[in-house]
Amino acid sequence: MAERNATASQTVEIDATEDAAAGQFRAALEAGTNWFTALLEAIAAWRTPAEVFQGRQRWYLLGGGEAFDWLLLAERLVGSANGLLPQDEVEELMLHGRLPRPLSDAEFRDAIGEAKHQAVMNFWYGVRVEEALGLAVEHEVRKARRGLGTEDSGLDDAVYRRIYGSTRTELLENFFAPSGQPVPTQLFLNELNEFTYWLFKHRLGNSDKARIASDTKKALLFLNQLRKGRD
Repeated sequence: MAERNATASQTVEIDATEDAAAGQFRAALEAGTNWFTALLEAIAAWRTPAEVFQGRQRWYLLGGGEAFDWLLLAERLVGSANGLLPQDEVEELMLHGRLPRPLSDAEFRDAIGEAKHQAVMNFWYGVRVEEALGLAVEHEVRKARRGLGTEDSGLDDAVYRRIYGSTRTELLENFFAPSGQPVPTQLFLNELNEFTYWLFKHRLGNSDKARIASDTKKALLFLNQLRKGRD
């Protein structure tokens, strides 16, 4: 699949460093190391921001390297070690983000390195929490419209205007403008994540501290409710 995004425009093939990290992961598993410990060690050793693996383009770093999708890299490493992993624990991590054992934030930082840990936090707040903010505001808008008996037409624009002060189309045009590319009719996953992270930074740069804190709290509460609904 081709990649269009100006911030992620080059295909990066697997190099020796990544082969070594994946090999390190498999060797550690074969030696009896706990699979999650081995996974974190391999993630710490990883260096390349993107690659093509099993025919799929994978972008692990977003926002010029500021944000790190560690679960996407974990999925890739797990995929290279079939038959050596406890599938129930792997599925919980991949599908629900549930760690196989308790791990403090400090332990996680020590395991993967401070720079990667900061990038993980950037991805969490800049992509996952930002997505949750959009869903939370969409829920509010739908609820208000149901009370008024109005239709859902223009829902996306209402949500984006409430959060960012512009329509989704206007924001996408601004996002793609530096590359000179027209706005595509459909975004690839890497583009969607890049756009969401761009929206996060756009919101931080155009909102006061009280509004930012309020929006973050709203998004985290919504995420917590989603988690409770899955448990």
